[in-house]
Amino acid sequence: MLEDSIQEFINCYKQDKHELPETHAETINLQIALNKEGYKKESRWVGWHGAVRANDQGAIKEEAVLLHNIVAFLLPNFDIEAKREDALEAERAAEKAVPLRSILNEPFGLCWAWWDLGCARLAAKDTDGAIYALGEGLNLAERSLNEDKNDPKLKQVSLWLKLFSLRALWKSGNSGNHLRPEARRITEAIFKLDNTWDKKTLLRLSDLK
Repeated sequence: MLEDSIQEFINCYKQDKHELPETHAETINLQIALNKEGYKKESRWVGWHGAVRANDQGAIKEEAVLLHNIVAFLLPNFDIEAKREDALEAERAAEKAVPLRSILNEPFGLCWAWWDLGCARLAAKDTDGAIYALGEGLNLAERSLNEDKNDPKLKQVSLWLKLFSLRALWKSGNSGNHLRPEARRITEAIFKLDNTWDKKTLLRLSDLK
């Protein structure tokens, strides 16, 4: 069924007949599927226009999800070897998502929104902006963990915020010898919490370059 939706959308898109699916859930699924099948430009179109429609209809969570997906799909390798135009577009999406997640008052989602923004700014070579965003997310994660120390999801996002804070510090010129060993410990902890992550990717991130 989703394959039919993809082909139908692509055929219409090529004829400049751009139309979103009826529901927000279908729109999110189409955005994901298009990206997975390599239709990057079309996936972004669905993401941005779906987010506008969600905003018009007050669907805050769905808008935030669409914006997060835009960031994730533009930066598949995080801040590593990102094209500047992709990084700047990801930053625009992340900046819109942070206040939405704040309205929803869900610490886990808001922490990831701050991480998205920090990652996008790091990819765009804005290390000061990245440090600020990652710091905001990390402060929130630590406050939330004080209330629930055993929440595995908060533990994981806290680790990712710490890892990218170290990457931002390194790229800002603070290349202290302690940063890489600390980054390696963090990636090991990430893998321990979720062993679906690719070890080579985590190792590359811990190198901080």
